[in-house]
Amino acid sequence: MGFSDSWAAVRGCTAEAALERLGLRVGGDERSRRRIEMGELPGGWVLFVADDYDLAFKTWGPTLAPLGEVVCCGEDEHVMCSEARGYIGGVEVWRVFRDGELDPERRVEVVGEPPPPFAAIREELFAGQAKEVEAVDHIFDIPPRLAQAICGYRLGEDPPGEVLFVDVSLSRGARVGWLQRLFGG
Repeated sequence: MGFSDSWAAVRGCTAEAALERLGLRVGGDERSRRRIEMGELPGGWVLFVADDYDLAFKTWGPTLAPLGEVVCCGEDEHVMCSEARGYIGGVEVWRVFRDGELDPERRVEVVGEPPPPFAAIREELFAGQAKEVEAVDHIFDIPPRLAQAICGYRLGEDPPGEVLFVDVSLSRGARVGWLQRLFGG
């Protein structure tokens, strides 16, 4: 069991501007094989969640980055891989990555300068790992806990406050490639 999902949150723009930038509209599409939801978090964050690990990193983060501060996070419990990225001023400024399948040493890769909560989260989870049996990977939680510390959201947990999620799908006018039409993406 487990999930392989990702999300992106942007602060500094309206939900309408974020939807337009991503080529999405409110309302689900029964033809799509991918489930996408949107919600507004406390603190001015507009959140997009998908049942696709790569969507936030390959599409949403870079696309939303010109609109404001962006945080992306993904968790793949099947292979114990997690990642978080931050964008400011339209560019990626930090990345924290954990691949449990490829790295039995239980390390976390860091690119750029993660925000201040990173040091305390890393210290806490490495200390917990040192006390734990081999089968539990506390280091997996570092990227999602960092992303949660910034905007308050984590996959599989209740969001802060009263957050109403709505289904979203590709806008009718959005360009859809032939592979997306063929595979329902």
